[in-house]
Amino acid sequence: MLWCTGGGAQPRCGFALSSLAVGLVSGAMVCQASPVSTPCSAAERCHLQVDVQELRENFRVRTRESTRYYEVTGDTSREIWQQLRGSMNPLSELPAVGRKPFGNASLAYKYSYQPGVDAGFSLCRIVSGEIEVRLEIVLPRLRGLQDKPETLQRKWHSFQSTIIEHEAGHLEILRGMAVLLPSALSRVDAKSCDELDRKIRSTVHQIESAIERDSLDYDHLPGHEVAMGW
Repeated sequence: MLWCTGGGAQPRCGFALSSLAVGLVSGAMVCQASPVSTPCSAAERCHLQVDVQELRENFRVRTRESTRYYEVTGDTSREIWQQLRGSMNPLSELPAVGRKPFGNASLAYKYSYQPGVDAGFSLCRIVSGEIEVRLEIVLPRLRGLQDKPETLQRKWHSFQSTIIEHEAGHLEILRGMAVLLPSALSRVDAKSCDELDRKIRSTVHQIESAIERDSLDYDHLPGHEVAMGW
């Protein structure tokens, strides 16, 4: 996904990032708003959103976090497993592991700024700007969980908890964009506003690459493999 927005002489663009994890990113705040055992019977239960606006440095920062569920069915571990790896799972297969992840965390952002020349130092700086960061979480939900045998319910809750715990770490990493971007951009200056634009783009690319690298490194930490336990 590529978002662009105007600001200064040229549009500023942000690219979507997706974690390559087996799981999904989730925050307890979002998950508690709609328990995973709740049937996905209404649109508002299937797509939850948290919207936060704040001022950071000289940027107005808006962070939007949403959670989306996809449903699987089955009365046995085998049936559920087939659904998680099959067409009911809307996520794309990961080439590195040869199968679909069970959940996903993705980040998209856009930014714009107004440059101005500091009369005292004759340097072009950012006078003001706006940043929007969007985090989307995708989680599986087992339809009719409350009607399943107790053993199957325990296995599902264990499986889901493992995914959520793993992806909560991804969420913290991806949230860094809303903190690092305004902090870094507010400190960039240049002899001309054209040069400022080039420095801004380079700074954004470095932050994006660092967040993506941290997310990939997180996936390879010991103990972060998702244990199915079916």
